[in-house]
Amino acid sequence: MDKLIEHPWFKKGYKPAVMLGTPRSSNSLNDVQAAFSTDHKEAEEPDSPLKPVSLNAFDIISLSKGFDLSGLFEQNQEQKASSRFMTHKPASAIVSKLEQIAETESFKVKKQDGLVKLQGSKEGRKGQLAIDAEIFEVTPSCYVVEVKKSAGDTLEYERFCKKDLRPSLKDICWSTQAEEKNASLPPLTPSSKSITRNAI
Repeated sequence: MDKLIEHPWFKKGYKPAVMLGTPRSSNSLNDVQAAFSTDHKEAEEPDSPLKPVSLNAFDIISLSKGFDLSGLFEQNQEQKASSRFMTHKPASAIVSKLEQIAETESFKVKKQDGLVKLQGSKEGRKGQLAIDAEIFEVTPSCYVVEVKKSAGDTLEYERFCKKDLRPSLKDICWSTQAEEKNASLPPLTPSSKSITRNAI
């Protein structure tokens, strides 16, 4: 191998590949407390609009559980607690709803580039519960929100989602992953059979 690398062809004009952008992941934030500490406040406008990340066709396809290939590339193979829902409300309405939930549950809120971070104030079994809600724009009138636990106990996260988050989001939520899993096609009735035959 060393002889191959010493060959003039490798030396002349070879430039190692450089990643232009790294995908955002919950693992990139090593210290959740540091993100919420008030010691180093960033100069940000309080009313700056949140810009959701736009999804392309490949992103939308990868949202399907059967086409998710992230397990092939991610080093951390443990199952992450997360859920998704769709809404037709604008990003500002989604963020304000998340802020209302955070206020009633005494969570701190931090917003940046389509990501809303919520951090609990209570110490749980595995530290403070921290949740990331990432807003993706599918079309100007359709958004996907992915909510996932970034720190804390998984059971506390699931309890928070079941008792507080899901009921509070019902008025803006179009459909959730859980609803899509449980949804089934209506049974084929005799009247619908005749309609199908007539249509053919």
